[in-house]
Amino acid sequence: MVRNKAKSDSPVDKALGFRLILEKYLHYWKWFILSIGVSLFIGLLNMRYSPRIYALYAKILLQDEKKASGDMAGLSELANLAGRSSSSAAYVNDQIQILHSRRIMRKVVDANNFHITYFLQGLIRENEVLEKESPVKLVILQPNHEGLLKRSYQVILRESGDGLVYDDKSGENIPIRLGDEINSPIGKIKFEVGSSSSWKGDLRISYIPKEIAVDILRSKVKIVPNKDVLSFAIDFVLQYPSREKGKLILNSLIEQYNKDALEDKSKVFKSTTDFINSRLRLVSKSLNTTDSRMEQFKTENKTHNLQTESKQYLEAGFLDEAAYKAHQVQYEVLEMLEKFIDEEPTTLLPVNLGFSDQAIIDLIKNHNQLQLERMELLQSAKKDNPVILRLSHNIFALRQNIRDAIQNLKEIISANTRMYKIQKDNYKNRYDVLPFQERRIKEISRQQKTIESIYLFLLQKLEENEINLAATPSHLKIVDDAYGTWNPVSPRKTLVLSISILIGFIIPFTVLYAKFNLDVKVHNRADILGVIDIPIVGDVPKSKHEIQQNGDRSSLAEAMRILKTNIHFLTQEKSSLAQVYFVTSTIAGEGKSYIASNLAKILSMSDSRVLLIGADIRSPKILHYLGLSYLRHQYKGISDFLINPKMKADEILIKEPNQLKFDLIYSGYIAPNPAELLMNGRFKELISAVKSKYDYVLVDTAPAGLVVDTMLLAELADLTLYVVRANYLDKRMLPVMSEIYSKKKLNNMAVVVNDVDFQYDYGYGYGYGYGYGRQNDGENFKSAFWRKWMNMLFKK
Repeated sequence: MVRNKAKSDSPVDKALGFRLILEKYLHYWKWFILSIGVSLFIGLLNMRYSPRIYALYAKILLQDEKKASGDMAGLSELANLAGRSSSSAAYVNDQIQILHSRRIMRKVVDANNFHITYFLQGLIRENEVLEKESPVKLVILQPNHEGLLKRSYQVILRESGDGLVYDDKSGENIPIRLGDEINSPIGKIKFEVGSSSSWKGDLRISYIPKEIAVDILRSKVKIVPNKDVLSFAIDFVLQYPSREKGKLILNSLIEQYNKDALEDKSKVFKSTTDFINSRLRLVSKSLNTTDSRMEQFKTENKTHNLQTESKQYLEAGFLDEAAYKAHQVQYEVLEMLEKFIDEEPTTLLPVNLGFSDQAIIDLIKNHNQLQLERMELLQSAKKDNPVILRLSHNIFALRQNIRDAIQNLKEIISANTRMYKIQKDNYKNRYDVLPFQERRIKEISRQQKTIESIYLFLLQKLEENEINLAATPSHLKIVDDAYGTWNPVSPRKTLVLSISILIGFIIPFTVLYAKFNLDVKVHNRADILGVIDIPIVGDVPKSKHEIQQNGDRSSLAEAMRILKTNIHFLTQEKSSLAQVYFVTSTIAGEGKSYIASNLAKILSMSDSRVLLIGADIRSPKILHYLGLSYLRHQYKGISDFLINPKMKADEILIKEPNQLKFDLIYSGYIAPNPAELLMNGRFKELISAVKSKYDYVLVDTAPAGLVVDTMLLAELADLTLYVVRANYLDKRMLPVMSEIYSKKKLNNMAVVVNDVDFQYDYGYGYGYGYGYGRQNDGENFKSAFWRKWMNMLFKK
C-alpha cells in the first residue's frame, strides 16, 4: 500500500519538520565554524591592508548682493544711493553647475599640482602625503611636452648612500642626485628636496594628465543643495584616503570658485573705468578749447555780463533748453559708444551709462558675458577653436544688434532735438534784437555748458563705478571650512565583520542546501516511509566489522538483536518446521549478505538451530563476509545441487564452519543460467529437506530489483527482509520496492535499513549499545575522532 504523501499542516508537524531540517544543518556545525573563522580572518586582513577612507564636509552660503553685511554694508548702501542696481540672487542649481565644472576644477588642479601625487610606503600600506610634506618634489621642466597629455607616469625613489635610486619600472635602478635633469616619457624632469631630507621606505611619485586628474576629482566631490528650496546654502561631500588632502581639495575648490566670480566682476568694472577715462580725456580737451574761445571773445569785444539782458530769454526757453541738453548729452554718449564699438571689437563694453533704453543695457550685459567666456577659453585654447569661433560669431552679432539699437535711439533723439529746435526758432526774433556779442556769448556758453555737462556726467559715472567696485562683496560666505571625520568611513569594522560572518555562514549553508536538494540517496527510514507505508523492522548502523564478534555489545550487535526481536513480531512460530527468511534488496551492494550473515549469527546465539543459504548464485558473498572463502574449494554449493538431481542436501551442508554456531550452504560456482536452475524445483526440495532440521533458515537471494531470481522463490519465504542501504540507494529506485510490496510479489515483506549513520541521520550520537557506544567496535578515541571528521568531509 503506497503511503499518502499529503503533508500535515498541524503546528506539531511543522515544528518537527523544522527541527529535522535544522538538525541536518547542525550536523555540519564544524563547517560553519570553520567557514566563519576563515571569513573573519579574511575580513580582518582586508581591514588591515585596505586604505582608510575618510569623509570630508564643507558648507558655503551664496551671498545675495542686496544683503551685503559687515564692513562692506556702508559702501553697498552708498552704491545703492549712487544708482547702482544690484544683480539678481544667484540660483543655487546654476552655481552648483559652475562649482562642478571642469573649468573650476582645472584651476584647483593647477593651483595645487593635484596631477602629481606622493605616496610614502609604510610597513603595511602606503600613505598619500601632500606635496609640501613630501621629502622630494617632482618638477616638470617641459610643461608643453606632448607626453604630458597622453600618458601617466610613476617612479619609485629610495635613499641610497648620499643619493637616490630612481626606478620607473623599466627594469633599471638608476642612481641620481637631487637637481639632476632626467629624460622621461613626459619630458625632462628633476627632483628637488622637500620638507624632509630623509625618510624610511620607498617614495612613489605618480603623474597623471591634468584632464584625468580633473575627471577623478570631479567624480569624487559631491555638491548638493540644501533641502530647503529657498536656501542659498550648498554642501560639499568628499570621501578620500588622506584627510589633509581632502580638506585642501574642498577649500581650494571654494577659493577658486570665489576668485572666479570676483574676477568676472572686476573685469567688467575695469573695462567701464577704462572707457570713461578715455572719454574724459577727450571731453576735457574740448572743454578747455571752449573756455579759451569764451575768454578770447569777451576780451576782444569787451563784454563781461550779459545776464541781465538775456534774463527774459533764459526764463522763456529754460525748459526747452534743459530738454535739448539732455538729448544732446545722450546723443553724444551714443556717438562715443558707437565709435568705441568700432574701435575696440574685442573689448568689454561699458555699462551703466544712463541710457533710457533698457534693450541696449540688456544687449551690453549679454555681450560682456560672452566676451568674458571667450577671454577665459582663449587662455587654454586657440582662436581657431570651434567653440571660440562660435562665441566670436555670437559676439559680432550682438555688436551689430547694439549698433542697430544705438542707431534707432539716435534717430529718436534727433527727432526730439528737431522738435526743440523748432521751438527755439520761435525765439529767433528775440536773438536778433540782442547785440551780436550777446548771441555769440550765448553760442559759446551753450557749447561750453554742453561739454561741461558731458564732462560732469562722465566724472559722476566714474565715481559710481569705483564705488561699485569697492562695494562688491564676496560672492559667498563660508559657513564651515572643510573638516573630516576622525574615524574612517571605509573599511568600517562593524560592517566588515558583519559581512564576513554573513559570508562565512552563507557559503557552507549554500553548499549544504545544494547538497541536500541535489541529493537523491536514501538516508533513513523517513525517506522510505515518504514513498511507501511498509513495516521497517530495524536500522543497522555503520560498523568497521563485517561480522559481529562473540559476546559483542557493539552498536551492530545491539541493532541485530533489535532486528531479531522485531522479526518475531512479524512471523508466527511453527511447532516443528523452521522459519524461512529471505534477504534481498533492490540493487547489488546494499548489504543483504552482510545482514543475512550477522542475523544468522545473532539467531544462533540463543541456541537456535540456524541454516544460512547463499542463494545468490550470480554474485555470491556469504563466504567472504564469514571469512570462509577457502571452503569453496572443499564443498559443493547450491549450483551443484540444482544441476544434479541425485545430489542430497546433506552433501552440500557445511556444519558449523570455523566454530560458528550455525550451518552453511554456499552458492557454489556462478552458473550461466541461474533463473532456469531456480525454476527446476530443486531449490524447493532443498528448503523442504532442511525445514524439519532447523529453527531458522536464512536465504541470501539475488537483488529483486535487478533480476527475477528472488521472485521465482518468493512463495517459499515466511518473511522477506528487504535491505535498503542508506546513503547508497537512489530514491528513484524506491518505486521498484513500492511496486513489489503493493503487488505482493514477495511474501510478508519488511524493510531493514542498513549502514545508517545515527549521528547524522537521526540527530543523536549515542546509537546502540548503552554504555559502550562505538568504542566497543575496537575504535579508540583518536581514531573515532578522525573517522568522524573524514566521514563528514568526504561523505557522499
